[in-house]
Amino acid sequence: ACASDSTCIVVTVATVGLEESKLDNLRLFPNPTDGLLHISIPASLEQDMTFTIYNILGEVVFETSASKLEGETLNGGQKRYSIDLGYLANGSYLLKAQSGDKLFTEQVVLSK
Repeated sequence: ACASDSTCIVVTVATVGLEESKLDNLRLFPNPTDGLLHISIPASLEQDMTFTIYNILGEVVFETSASKLEGETLNGGQKRYSIDLGYLANGSYLLKAQSGDKLFTEQVVLSK
């Protein structure tokens, strides 16, 4: 009636990961923004580049491709796109830019 028992279990945890191919030459500014967000990308990536913005709950609040945005050609083979986020509430968002297997993610702070 007054006994105790214990069990010992060995758990092995293995780390599994995928190598991520990053877009290193993408620029996002200003951050924090008051509504107008500028994204500068290499012109060679513009054809299949997609931009997706998520809110803090992971819901998509904006999605488009570079081909649907008006871009401005800059020196050095760069294109600059502007996205108006003025309709969104103040807060933190996540921008995902993807071109093929290359990915860029960055937190965007909106403060009007």
